[in-house]
Amino acid sequence: MSSMFSARFRYCLSNIFSLSRYTDILLLRTISTHLHVVRFVGKVWRRNDWKFIVGGLVVGFLAFLYDQISQSASENYHWIAQSMTWLGFGTSFIVAANKLTNLHKSRIFGTKREERLTLTRRFFMELPPDGSPPPHFTIHDIVSPDTATQIITIGREDRPINRAALDLTVSKALLSDQKIAILPAPDGSLMNGNMRSVMELTDEKFSDDQVEALQIMRRDAINKRTSFFDSPKISLKSIGVDERGALVSRIGETSYFATCLTNDLATQSFAHPDGSLERYSPINMFPAIVAQDGKSRVLCPISDRQSLSNHVGSVVLAISRDGIPVLCFQGQGARINSGKVVLSGAGSIDLADLAHSQGEQAKDLGRVIRYGMARELLEETGGIPQDTNREEDFQRLRDYLPRIHLAGYYRDLRRGGLPIFVGFCRMEQNFDIIESRKHESLCLFRSPVETRVIDKLVQRSVSNAVEMLEYLETHIRGNAKFRCDPSDQLLLMREILRVPLMQQHFNTAISVTAQV
Repeated sequence: MSSMFSARFRYCLSNIFSLSRYTDILLLRTISTHLHVVRFVGKVWRRNDWKFIVGGLVVGFLAFLYDQISQSASENYHWIAQSMTWLGFGTSFIVAANKLTNLHKSRIFGTKREERLTLTRRFFMELPPDGSPPPHFTIHDIVSPDTATQIITIGREDRPINRAALDLTVSKALLSDQKIAILPAPDGSLMNGNMRSVMELTDEKFSDDQVEALQIMRRDAINKRTSFFDSPKISLKSIGVDERGALVSRIGETSYFATCLTNDLATQSFAHPDGSLERYSPINMFPAIVAQDGKSRVLCPISDRQSLSNHVGSVVLAISRDGIPVLCFQGQGARINSGKVVLSGAGSIDLADLAHSQGEQAKDLGRVIRYGMARELLEETGGIPQDTNREEDFQRLRDYLPRIHLAGYYRDLRRGGLPIFVGFCRMEQNFDIIESRKHESLCLFRSPVETRVIDKLVQRSVSNAVEMLEYLETHIRGNAKFRCDPSDQLLLMREILRVPLMQQHFNTAISVTAQV
C-alpha cells in the first residue's frame, strides 16, 4: 500500500511541477503551454537572462543574510545591505517578469491581433493556380535518392495530401533481426549531440523565423485549447547497414519543440493578414538538394542534415487477439490529428524510453523503439495509465516487446523528412475487452484521455496483410452509422501495406505474436 501511495505521489508531483503533460483544466493548460515556451526560449536564445535571475537572487539573499546576522556593522553598512537586497531581488523579478510577459518583439508586425502572422503549408503543398513554375520547390518535386527508397503518395498526384520515403533496405534487414545497434559517440556515450547543438546549427540563418514561429504555435495552441508542451526525445542521426549486413545507427538527444522549429518549419511559411506568403526562408532547411535535371529535388540522407531535430516517431498497426483491427479516435485536445481516426499506437520515442526499455545497456535502438511503440499502444488503448512512472508498468512494457514487430521506417515529407518507424502487433486480448477497458488514473491532476478505441467500425477479423489492406480500403471512411476522417498516418499505412516487403512483415508479426 505504501509503495502504491508513493508512486501516485511522485506522479502527482511530476504533473504539478514539471508541467510535462497537458491537463483537462484549461487555465493550467494555458499556463503550462506558456511556461514550456518560456523555458525553451531561455535555453536556446536567452540563456543570459537566467544568469541575471539567479545572480540577482543570490546577491539579494546574501545581502539579506548579512543584514540579519551582522550586529557590529555600522548603520551605513546595514543601509547598503538592504539596498543590495532590494536591488538583487528586484533585478530577478524584473527580468523574470519580462521573460514571462514579453518573450520577444514581433519580427515584422506589432502585437495587434489584426496584424499577427500565421503559419501555413499551402506554398509547399500546392502548385501555383495558373500552372506556372513556382518560385520555390514543392512536395511534387522531391524524388528518391536511390532505388532502395520508395516514394509513397497519398491523394492525387497533382495535389497530394502527403508523401513519404520508405527505406526498403532497413525493412529488408529487419526481417532477419529486430536489433539496430547504437554506435557510440566520439566521447564514448550514446548521444551524438543534444537539443541545443541542433538549434545552434540554424541560429544564424533562421533564429528570427524560429522565434516568430514558436510564438505563433503557442498562441494557436492556447486559442484552440490544444496541448503544446516540450519533452525530451531521441534524435535519429543516422541509420544504415554496415559491411556485415547488420543495422547500425547513431542517436542524439532532442526535444519536441526543436522538431517543430526545424522539421515542421521546413515545410511551412509565414502568412500575412492580407493572405500573402513569405516564401524565402524556412524551406531552405528542407533536407533536399537540386537534382541533375535542375527541376526536381533529391531527398538527402538523414546523416547529411544534422541541423534537423529528426526525433524518432512511431506508428503501430494493431489487431486484437481475435484478429479485429484496433483503430482509435484522436481527442480534440491533441495538437496533431485532433478529431481524426488514427492508428492505435502513434507518437514518438521519449528519451526516458532509452533507460526504461533497458535498450541503453544493450545499445539496441530497435528495442527502444519497440518499447516506445508498446507504451504508446497501451496508453492509448487503456492498457496502462498515461504518463505512468510505476516500475510494474515499465516491466509490463518490457514483457510486451515480443508482440511488437518492427517493420522499418519512412520519412514524412510533409514534416521535413521526419523519421517514423512502422510496427505491427497482435494484442494479447480480444477486441471486446480492449474496447471496454477504462483508462486508469494515478492522480487527481491527471492528463486527459488522448484517444479512445473506435467500436463503431465494422468488426471483421483479418488473418493476413491482404485482408488488412482490403479492410482499410473498404472501411477506412466508416459506414452508414459512423463516418470517420482518417489521419495522414493512417492513409500512409494503407499505402505502405501495398508494398510486398511490408506485407511480409505484417504476416510475420501476426503469426509470431499469435503464439506469444
